[in-house]
Amino acid sequence: YLDQGGARQCTAVIGTVEGDVHDIGKNLVKIYLSTLNIDMVDLGVDVTKEEFVEAAVENEAKLVMASALLPTTVCELRGIIEELERAGIRDKVIVFVGGLSVSREYAEEIGADYYTRDAIELRDFLNKNLSKILKEI
Repeated sequence: YLDQGGARQCTAVIGTVEGDVHDIGKNLVKIYLSTLNIDMVDLGVDVTKEEFVEAAVENEAKLVMASALLPTTVCELRGIIEELERAGIRDKVIVFVGGLSVSREYAEEIGADYYTRDAIELRDFLNKNLSKILKEI
């Protein structure tokens, strides 16, 4: 990929939820969003809700991006949002969820801010809307 240069717009923490070790989609998102001048903090796979929150705080992240591929791990996404609320930072971050077992309806049900079908849709959405989204928090 080609870095567009210029100042970084924000920081995002990204990871695959606890119990899930699949990372191809997460890695694609990381690469694509890096081209939009977003600093990507990759937490890896099998990431606990507490690790997501700690990383968001430590890195002053504006975006929290969580992936779940397995149907058995999708419920971990709700836990991340609840942990952000407990930590008192839910209103300071924008939460994106995705993965094969995630749907738009489930994302809405758990209180995620955004869901996209795949990495390219997410990149295109943020390319057009990131500045507007960041002003909302």
